[in-house]
Amino acid sequence: MDLVVRKHIILVLILIGLSLVGCKKDENEIIEQHSLNAFHTLDLNDAFEVELLEQNEFAIEIQGAESFVKAVDFKIQDSVLSISSNKKLKWTSPGDNQIKIIVKGMGLKLVNANESCIINSLNPITTREFGIILKSKANTANIQVDNDVCYYWNNFPCGGKLTLSGRCRELKLWNTAIMSVDASGLQCEYALVENDSKGDCSINVSNRLDYKIAGEGNIILFGNALAIDQGSSNSGRLIRR
Repeated sequence: MDLVVRKHIILVLILIGLSLVGCKKDENEIIEQHSLNAFHTLDLNDAFEVELLEQNEFAIEIQGAESFVKAVDFKIQDSVLSISSNKKLKWTSPGDNQIKIIVKGMGLKLVNANESCIINSLNPITTREFGIILKSKANTANIQVDNDVCYYWNNFPCGGKLTLSGRCRELKLWNTAIMSVDASGLQCEYALVENDSKGDCSINVSNRLDYKIAGEGNIILFGNALAIDQGSSNSGRLIRR
């Protein structure tokens, strides 16, 4: 058989194989929905892509490749919804897990991301006080709030970006490592910000800002708030816009 013909045959077989794999993957896409008891705290114990939807009914929706969906384990204990994976070869980033989880309910007070996660709120969180804590190496979160108090902190060596929007009365940020925070779209009356990160924190404050800069990142202030330095000690600066 001619060498060129043989190469063409091999190429065709490879393309057919890839096509079959793609079809199989499409056939295995599933959606699971489960009603839940009430909870106020969400613990994410593996790398997930999660969407938060505030509504009256408590539920969880898991969509994606069947093997990954079936590997998701969730339970509620002491009003804490914990989500993890029992897959033996666990994914290392949320983009690799081929699933999306939608968490639904009312009165969410706290989100703990214990591994690298992508977290998005689909509508504003209205719980009087809401917080998000990021504890792993890389995170992306986009959170909307319409409440009294919103707070955030992270662990070293956490990196990534948190975006906050909406409105609240008080904003409290404790930022470290290499995370950046964009809260320029969140209107607040008072803010407490401690930035010990290489990333910047952007905030929009109308009344008063208490701040401390202990890292290289800046605090970028939108609005006409009175700004009081509580003991900054590094190269980062307060920049008014």
